[in-house]
Amino acid sequence: MIAAWACRVVRPGRVGQGSAERQVLGARTLPLLLGAAGLRLADDRKRRFAYPLRTPADADLLLSSLYLPGISPARLRAARRWLHALAAAHVALPVPLRRIAAVKAR
Repeated sequence: MIAAWACRVVRPGRVGQGSAERQVLGARTLPLLLGAAGLRLADDRKRRFAYPLRTPADADLLLSSLYLPGISPARLRAARRWLHALAAAHVALPVPLRRIAAVKAR
């Protein structure tokens, strides 16, 4: 799941936080996908944490931690500049996480 700010980093101007996640891992779809694999949903939890950007190194660490296949070097440079600007303002970005646990169906 990518936070809305990460969507703007990767594709500025496009909004739709979690739209792909809702389609693939939605309340109706996830149990069906797990069932097809012989599993059942045991737990599904969401948490949101804050990642404080205090220095340019914090911004670089955040950017390097994202999985961004196929991103162009130009877009990556733009993202780095944007995150460095946020670090100068000492912004804390939300980082949503989702934990899904499945067990073998009986």
